[in-house]
Amino acid sequence: MLGGSAGLRRRVRWVHVGEVADIAEQLSGGELVLTTGVLLPTAGRELRHYVLGLTEAGASGLVVELGRRYSKSLPTEFVVAADEFELPLIALRREIQFVRVTQAVHERIVGVQLERLRASEHSRRVFSEMSVEGAGTTDVVDQLARMAGCPVVLESPSHHVIAFAGADPSALADWEQRARTVRVRSRTEYHEPSGWLVTQVGARGRDWGRLILVCDSEPDDRLIAMLEHASTALVLNRLVDTELQELDRQAQRRFLTSLLGQRYIDAEALSSHAAAVGLLVRRRTFVGILIGRVDAPAGDAREELLRQQDLVRWAADTVGRLELNAALAPLEDGTLAILMSRPKADGEDAAVGRLAEALQAGGSNGLLIAAGSDVEALRDARRSFSEAAQGLAIAQQAPPGPHRVHRAKDLQLEGLLVALADDPRLERYVEAKLGALLEHDANHGSDLLGVLRIYLHSGRNKSLAAQRAHLSRPALYARLHRVEAILAADLADESTCLALQVAVLARTVAAAGDTTASGYDGLPLAAR
Repeated sequence: MLGGSAGLRRRVRWVHVGEVADIAEQLSGGELVLTTGVLLPTAGRELRHYVLGLTEAGASGLVVELGRRYSKSLPTEFVVAADEFELPLIALRREIQFVRVTQAVHERIVGVQLERLRASEHSRRVFSEMSVEGAGTTDVVDQLARMAGCPVVLESPSHHVIAFAGADPSALADWEQRARTVRVRSRTEYHEPSGWLVTQVGARGRDWGRLILVCDSEPDDRLIAMLEHASTALVLNRLVDTELQELDRQAQRRFLTSLLGQRYIDAEALSSHAAAVGLLVRRRTFVGILIGRVDAPAGDAREELLRQQDLVRWAADTVGRLELNAALAPLEDGTLAILMSRPKADGEDAAVGRLAEALQAGGSNGLLIAAGSDVEALRDARRSFSEAAQGLAIAQQAPPGPHRVHRAKDLQLEGLLVALADDPRLERYVEAKLGALLEHDANHGSDLLGVLRIYLHSGRNKSLAAQRAHLSRPALYARLHRVEAILAADLADESTCLALQVAVLARTVAAAGDTTASGYDGLPLAAR
């Protein structure tokens, strides 16, 4: 080895024997070139140009047999050029048969390729059989981890872990944050900084996840084939499962649309439709559940749609895992509606509590879950959903409380205001207390009412209110002074603040009631 050692990691695809100086024109990349050099120049720029040509053609290396053109050593320019262009340069000091070299190397290359083909065929067969046998997502991920000897993670488009194997759960710490930094351009690609081999999982132009092998070093073709075959198995399984599940969800969506739209006159027809979508109706009680998010929408429409799809799948899987009887469907406002049917002997909060605990324990602690009261008649489920909608709207405005499941009856003063929501005297009270502020916000495009709500819900703690409103303390003080001037009220007075807080809560309850009334009279269920 005389020079170009920096290029020793180049892969040899083939061996090519050639004596002409313009041999680069005959190469396609990956060749190890053997030559006696009989037609090469002895020195000078021509040698540098020859080495440059080989490099640009993608040659893996150059082997020169001494004795014919170059008697005892190669010219210095040869070695310097090889180092400059990182082309491995080897000199043979005794004559050998080039045919023996090409035969040995080609046999080895073909042998490696054959072994890779065998390994690829084996992995294809294994994952194809798993698809035929109906193996689940976890089974496929486990099998890939065993065959590859590497940790494997399947994640959703939102970078939530769907399944993993071959790694301790602690290795998933801060997974979403780390996964968002790993961006790849091709469908299957090795991301060297993270050591991740990543392939997209999906079909029909819709990717629904990424399958990731965490490698110790750059993966070979065998691992790439394994990963892609496992991905294909996941896609096939998902297509079958999704088509079946989507049929069920479409049926449940049509049922809930009709129920919430009060389209049933005959109770028997309602019960028959419920039974047809798998909902048990005899000797059961029913409760309407709504699931929303604490955080604001993602902003990007596609990202928000993916988040909602993740929520629907996660909720459906959780309902099945807990062996609960329920119908579910997404609503147009981004919330998820679940109608649960349970035996009358169960405690009122038992099943709903188990569902809420499982959903929030699964990494979805940004969820808000509200439930209405239990009803015995299926046609009264709409009222249960209406109560859940009011509870959810109030919970989204109020500071965090002790309840895992939000119910109107647990909201203390809010519960009383819910009961009085239709009383015109409450509406007049809100107008008397907040009318001037509402008018100012409408005319100036401001949100002083929002600032007042945060201040009151923060216990009149201005430091906490400024933090929650994402304002500096001077900016918060200025806006509160403006509120005082508009309402002619003293926010330092406890009784004044109590009266204003009742008015703010009453307005929130009224807004929730209006949304519920209008949303459930039409077609609220999104056609997703």
